[in-house]
Formats: sequence, structure tokens, C-alpha cells
Amino acid sequence: MRAALYARVSTVDKGQDPEVQLGDLREYAGRRGYEVVSEFVEFASGARNGRPEYQRMFDAARKRRFDVLLVWRYDRFARSMQELVNALEEFRALGIDFISYRENADTTTAQGKLIFGIMASLAEFERALIAERVTAGMARAKAQGKHVGRPRIPAQKEAAIRRDLLAGRSLRSAIKAHGVGSKTVQRIKAELTDEARGRADKQWHARLRLNADRTGACIGGSDSTAAPAPAPEETAADGVQEPLPPRDEGTRPEDVQ
Repeated sequence: MRAALYARVSTVDKGQDPEVQLGDLREYAGRRGYEVVSEFVEFASGARNGRPEYQRMFDAARKRRFDVLLVWRYDRFARSMQELVNALEEFRALGIDFISYRENADTTTAQGKLIFGIMASLAEFERALIAERVTAGMARAKAQGKHVGRPRIPAQKEAAIRRDLLAGRSLRSAIKAHGVGSKTVQRIKAELTDEARGRADKQWHARLRLNADRTGACIGGSDSTAAPAPAPEETAADGVQEPLPPRDEGTRPEDVQ
């Protein structure tokens, strides 16, 4: 199996010799029967973002130039647990094993895989806690009236973007013309759309009130002093019997044709 060795000594602590780490790693590789094909030695502080030998080691890993990476200790390889977990995930995807000499952690064994799985779970838990704290802090800042996020662009530039959008300029053209981010222009566009909807709603309600006022005026202006219509006369059909005409005593019933 082809093995690569990675060693790092800090420039802050003078007098460190990487051979202390490399000697132990070479001896371990010999006992395991590994063929050492590459050695990456870093003279840099762990806090530095740019570590050329670290990047060169990953380039060799992505090209499958070794099968297992040996490091002297976790903190000689990664600056944080999250960085270690990310590196191990990439190694797993590439089919490369990882061995830490001092911690006796080895992904070629079931026990080593279990340990790194637990570490990955702890790192995920830590990320979730950080996200919750960030969300709670942002909510508290908003409740106190503080601005959250990037600072807003100057009012003059925002007014110029508004004028261009109202004139029909496209989002992409406005972004290039004013040198702002796409989210800024999209926010201004959304605000203009909301304002236009608000004006349309106000005009619609105003027309409704005007129509209601006109309808009420027409009803209230009718002549309410006109005489009421005469009540219809009561008839026999309505259940009231009309009085009979007076009877003529000189007329007999048989004389009535």
C-alpha cells in the first residue's frame, strides 16, 4: 500500500524539528509494510489559511497518488475538528485511509471508522449550535431595531436605481450600471412592486367609496314630501260586505225582470 506522510511544525515555536514526526511515521509505515511514496513537510502556523504543502498533499490525493495518509497527531494536520472531519470525508470519497500516529486512530479498522463517525456527529452538532446562536442573535438585533446583514447602499445610489427601474431598465443592466449586487437590485424591484400594489389598492378603495357616495346621494335626493297613494277601497272580495240599497215597497219580486 502506498503511503504519504504529512508533518507540520509551527513557525511560532522555534527549535521544532519535523524529523521528530517523520521518524515515527517512517518507522510505523515500515512495520505496517507500507511504501512511503511522498512526504509533505509544512513550516507554518496552524492558524494560517494558506498552507502550500497541505494543498499539495490534497492535490496528490485527488490524483490517487497514495492510498493512506499518515500524520503524527490531529493538531499537526487540521486546525479544528470541523476541518478534520471535512478532510476525512474527502478522503473517504477518494478511497484513501487516514492514520493518526499518537491517537492510534486508523480508518483501515472498524474501531477507527467508528471513532471518526463519532467525531463527524460531534462536528455536525457543533455546527447546529452555532447556527442556532446566530439565528437567535439576529432575531434579537431585529427586535431592538438594529440593521442585520450588509449595510445598505447610499440613498442617492438607491434613488438612481429606482429611477432606472421605473424607466423600464432591466435588472442586469441596472446591476452593471451601478456596480451593486443582484440581491440589492432585486430588493429595490420588489419594493417598487409592493408600492405599486399599495397605490392600486388605495385607488380601488377610493373608487368604491366614491360610487357608494354617489349611490347614497341619488337615494337621499328623491322627493319624500309627495302625498301617499290613496288606499284601495274595500270590497266584498276583501271580506267586507257592501250595504244593500233601500228596498222599494211598491215593487214586487215578480216585476223585476
